[in-house]
Amino acid sequence: MNISADYSSLKGVVVDPRTGVSLHPLLDWDDEKGEARFAKTHINIYTGGKSRLGRLATNHSNVTINHPLFGAFRTLEGLWYWLRAGKEKAPDWLRVVSGAQARKEGKLLPVVFNDHFQREFKMGIVAKLNESYELRKLLKESTLPLVHYYYYSGRDAEDVTIRQPKGHEWQMIFWEEMRILLKADKALPTEIDD
Repeated sequence: MNISADYSSLKGVVVDPRTGVSLHPLLDWDDEKGEARFAKTHINIYTGGKSRLGRLATNHSNVTINHPLFGAFRTLEGLWYWLRAGKEKAPDWLRVVSGAQARKEGKLLPVVFNDHFQREFKMGIVAKLNESYELRKLLKESTLPLVHYYYYSGRDAEDVTIRQPKGHEWQMIFWEEMRILLKADKALPTEIDD
């Protein structure tokens, strides 16, 4: 079967404004290496992503982190809602619940403004990379643009609705920056600026 770069038959394709690549689940890198109909354009960092890298890097994955300032969290999603809910004022159960539960329950908590949210969350991403050899290896070996989007299937695999969350591009940019460091065999940062 020929692999095509013509995506005109796919319904719901959108173009990522940051990377300029076409987004659709059938264009997401797939570890299974089965017969591909379309050239792959990206790696979707999402629990529904097709690659092991995309599913491991998502905030929901169960890769325990040891944040240098705030201690252990089962998932980055737990850290996200813990930071959002006021850090030390936030409930400790956010440290131990699954990513899905952290999201479901964390959305109900009051939001407390945090000037350093992005910096502190990026420190969590670095801690996650430090905890997982597999994640570091997959990220270092990857070459396609890293993106994040949700998709909802229509009548068939080629008919989807794609939604890219706004305001979270900084996470993908940071993952790309960490990949550059890993590819250059440089140490991951211990200090992160706001």
